[in-house]
Amino acid sequence: MTHPNTDQGVTAEVTQDRYLLVKRGLYYRPGNQGYTGIKEYAGRYPASDASPDDGVTAIHEDEAPEYSQACYHDLMAQHAAGKAAALEAEIASLKQRLESAEDETARLRMDRDRLDFLDRCNQRLNATYGTNYGWQLILNHNVNRLMLEHMSVDLHDSHGGKGKLPSCRAAIDAEMGRLHALQEQEKQNG
Repeated sequence: MTHPNTDQGVTAEVTQDRYLLVKRGLYYRPGNQGYTGIKEYAGRYPASDASPDDGVTAIHEDEAPEYSQACYHDLMAQHAAGKAAALEAEIASLKQRLESAEDETARLRMDRDRLDFLDRCNQRLNATYGTNYGWQLILNHNVNRLMLEHMSVDLHDSHGGKGKLPSCRAAIDAEMGRLHALQEQEKQNG
């Protein structure tokens, strides 16, 4: 036995050390330090370390079963239960990450809908009056505003105080809601 790895369950970096040695139905542990029935804990060796005359055979790690033929059933069950618990924890973590991603996707879609709403309103304005307005963001020490680019005066500048909404999203949502209610009322009035 010339070239075993030293870490339990870790494939050796040397490409030839990709074989598990088997004796009496059990795998050799790393460094020839005993036997195991669990592939994960087996050492990796070069195939040349096999000694059929001494009852030691080599099997490539890709072909070796997870549990050797002589693996104790209680150890196999304990190991399998541990792997199952780890997989269940990973599934729970992935579900949580998926829910977070779904929430983020919903928020992004809402923002997309808000911006699309503003663009549709501007397109309708331009189509109705034959104008070519675009958007301009105004940020300075006095005000933060999103305005149509050709409008130099905000006619509703005096509408301040308690009536204003705290965020641009809330303002857009309020206007979307108002217009939606008007559309529904028009449908009912026919």
